[in-house]
Amino acid sequence: MKWAKFALQLLLLLFLFVPATAVAWECSASIAGPHWVKIGRTITLTAEGLPAGGSYSWSATPNLFPRGSTATLTGYKPSTSDYIRVSMRYATPKGNSCSDTKWIYAHPACEVLVSGPGQAGVGEAVNLGAAADPSDGVFAWRISSGSGSIAGDGPKAVYIGDQPGEVEIEVAYTTSDGAETCKGYHQLSIVEECSLTIDGPSETPLGDTIGLLATGTPDGGSYQWTPLTGLTPSDDHQSGTAYFTPETAGFHGLHLQYTTTSGETCQDSYPVVAYKLESLTPTAVCYDSGTTLQHSDFDLLTMPAGYESTVTFIPATVTTLWRTEEVEVTGSCSDGDSNNAVSTVLVVNKDVKQTTSVAIEIPNYVNDALETIGVGDATDLRMATDFERYSECCSGTKVGSSTSGSATAGLHIDAGPFTIVGIPLPPKIKDYVTLDAMAVTVTGGTDAEINGNYDACQDSTQWSGSGGLAATIEVGGEVKAQSPNEVVVFKGKLSGKSGVSQTLEVESAGLLISGEWSGLNVSGTISLRLRRMTIIEESVHRFMVDRKELLPAYVSLPVLND
Repeated sequence: MKWAKFALQLLLLLFLFVPATAVAWECSASIAGPHWVKIGRTITLTAEGLPAGGSYSWSATPNLFPRGSTATLTGYKPSTSDYIRVSMRYATPKGNSCSDTKWIYAHPACEVLVSGPGQAGVGEAVNLGAAADPSDGVFAWRISSGSGSIAGDGPKAVYIGDQPGEVEIEVAYTTSDGAETCKGYHQLSIVEECSLTIDGPSETPLGDTIGLLATGTPDGGSYQWTPLTGLTPSDDHQSGTAYFTPETAGFHGLHLQYTTTSGETCQDSYPVVAYKLESLTPTAVCYDSGTTLQHSDFDLLTMPAGYESTVTFIPATVTTLWRTEEVEVTGSCSDGDSNNAVSTVLVVNKDVKQTTSVAIEIPNYVNDALETIGVGDATDLRMATDFERYSECCSGTKVGSSTSGSATAGLHIDAGPFTIVGIPLPPKIKDYVTLDAMAVTVTGGTDAEINGNYDACQDSTQWSGSGGLAATIEVGGEVKAQSPNEVVVFKGKLSGKSGVSQTLEVESAGLLISGEWSGLNVSGTISLRLRRMTIIEESVHRFMVDRKELLPAYVSLPVLND
């Protein structure tokens, strides 16, 4: 009975516990990836579930974007701690499930990297440098552990050790706006003899190759560079030379160890910043032809930021032979194409002009005055315009169409002769003589110029100019006999001279027109003689038209911005 009871209990235990344990064995899950992420930067997490072939589900963590067994996480500042919680649940093909959770440290936006030798001798001046992102902040140096002295000047510092031992140098970096403070540390071993320094460029465009030269003391030791993608040390470890071609933009730390002939070792680290041009965007709508491009003409984005001054432009000067043309501009940090960014700008050439017609109507007051003596239409007032339209780049904010030119008014004279009648004679002689119709000739004609300009950038029209149109009128006629045959008449002659003028003057957006008619006085002497004796001699003076001012008129000038 005892054995039967024991067997029953054993079967019960197997029934209760073995299935649950077997289920647990049939599922395992894990998350692999970085243990920290910089705020604003993206990392990739990889999940693994066993047995394979199942499905993955991720937690609803902000900035987490699942893609099956992988997910990307963009760093952000958690509200309750400095760590971001990411969970993943794995379901096996048989329906079993298990999970894993990963806590990722959220690194602040501020980052500072300290560079300098890893080892120095007692009393040796050690030059330290710091590179920070973002730039233009404030550096504060101190010895966080160990002894010695340190003097800091911005991103540079000089440390002098006073005894052998391990030293830790701390630099506290505060961003220019005071919003973030981050710290960087550098470990330094102070020894009696071994020392190492690295010289070379500390920044380079992405894809370019720089040369580095390390110097270890005492002489005769060997150099060993820490392997790094893009780093090519010399084949002979007795030389400290190396070449570095960065393949990614950002901060790179190069590390080197020097071993003396006596077996002592010292290290040095050397930071190199590789930068590239991400994009360039024009800051203006348009550029004048012949503009030499400046950095202020573009919004430049480099990775990392702060290397805008290294960008050059091709072409350096934008020009066009057309009124407007889109010109492609390439920005570059180096000779290689990997640092190039392309943008298109609109170039405007104001020297390319197109003739346009401008209609200006001016009344002919000279002809109006001549009509009073019966010789209207003796002059022809003609207007010639020479206006051009061209495009302008208005301070880079818009493209405007401006107009500029002049109009010339000219009085063309038909000299005649014309014929007028109706000149009365004095009663004393009117029974003896008659006056044939008088001949009129008109001479003269001058020009007036009117200048107009529409500035599209100022949206304003300016008119200027003045001038005069004038004509001279001369009349004359022969007197013939009307007396009996026994009277011999010597012909008399009447003549006169006058002028008419028209003045044009621009006032505001109109043309003020005024005129003056000097009047016309006809005079002369008529003599009648019988043989050698004068019977009648009479002077004749007749005012045909009195002097008068012509009524002024105002003509609106046309707009030029159509």
